[in-house]
Amino acid sequence: MLQNKQWFKTLEIKYDKYRTNYKVCLQNESDLMLISDIFTSIRVPRIESVIEFLDKHPLIAKSNRLETTKEIGLEKLYLFPEKLDSILNKSNGNPDLSYPISVELSLTNRCNLYCTWCSDRMLRTRAPGDLNINVFKSVVDDLKNGGTKGIVIEGGGEPLLYDRFNEAIEYVSEVGLSCGLITNGTKEIDKEILKNLEWIRVSLDASNENEFKNIKKSSLFETIMKNISSYVEHCPVVGVGYVVTNQNCASLEPLIMRLKKTGISYIQFRPVIDHPEHSNNLNLQYLLRYNSIPKFNIIIDGMQENMINGNNTYRCKSHSLTSIITADGGVYLCGRLNKYSWFEPIGNIYEQSFREIWYGENRREQAKTVLNREFCTKYCPECRLTKFNVLLERIERIKTKDFI
Repeated sequence: MLQNKQWFKTLEIKYDKYRTNYKVCLQNESDLMLISDIFTSIRVPRIESVIEFLDKHPLIAKSNRLETTKEIGLEKLYLFPEKLDSILNKSNGNPDLSYPISVELSLTNRCNLYCTWCSDRMLRTRAPGDLNINVFKSVVDDLKNGGTKGIVIEGGGEPLLYDRFNEAIEYVSEVGLSCGLITNGTKEIDKEILKNLEWIRVSLDASNENEFKNIKKSSLFETIMKNISSYVEHCPVVGVGYVVTNQNCASLEPLIMRLKKTGISYIQFRPVIDHPEHSNNLNLQYLLRYNSIPKFNIIIDGMQENMINGNNTYRCKSHSLTSIITADGGVYLCGRLNKYSWFEPIGNIYEQSFREIWYGENRREQAKTVLNREFCTKYCPECRLTKFNVLLERIERIKTKDFI
């Protein structure tokens, strides 16, 4: 499928000895490198000679079909073998008590945009306000001591509206935790603060100014594009998040080409959740032509992975990979089940330490709940952790575990 078919004219030549695993066309930089190798090595590149060349050089033949490295994907679980071992070695019904790999933390529930599909709006209504800076520092110390690797500063609201944002980021860096930021990109960030961030993801969600005004009720599209370029200058990994709806896909290819020029690392497309009236089942495979390994990646996996309801009928063994702390101090076992008003936090960092909450009875009981297959099948909404649960289920079913 091509969004702009008039841009791409293809001459197809049928050949009875075709190779289904070969791809010789000019869609991206990897294709250009392959074609350059062919023309450098073959004086007269006819179909027969090209196929013969690729047959003799299988590494070259598949050079333009290598998958991109994904900053957001299943592979990241293998970076934490101790955590994986801790999850797999727990018997049914018993939760993994090791600290989460990373924690998603909201500094504020205030926001300066009004996204039509926002899944956090009701949560912000239930728990308005900002997180106390001293309470924040205390929980950062606790997470560091417990073995957590990173903190994601996100919404809730827009983190850059937090009055002591710079102080918060500097403290995470001083303690020695990695820090990521999810922002709407409407505010500038001091370059010294940018250097303390391991990554930034900007929630753009619009391909042009008109779309942005329509779905976010703001005219700050160009301001965000300018800020993205600024972030790239001082932060090592800057990506763009893009929630795909039925109102924001008019100019995806021009947007991608513009974003590539800024130097960002990736753009991640995800389906809209909790608002089916905005859903769009657009097939985005055609955008993969803009991959430039390893400089720039198009990530569309979530368009399928994040659409599974009921946790694929599996137990949620991966719930301990992360935890959510809201701006009112609430600690949640799950960042998706908290859409339900009856799914209460397992504690509050204004009243207990994170350690007390994580090892506490409320957390144990709620963990047993999400380790119940029937509960997950009935109540789990679309969730990014489902893919990890599918993997863990497959590993658990292996019978010959002492062999490769």
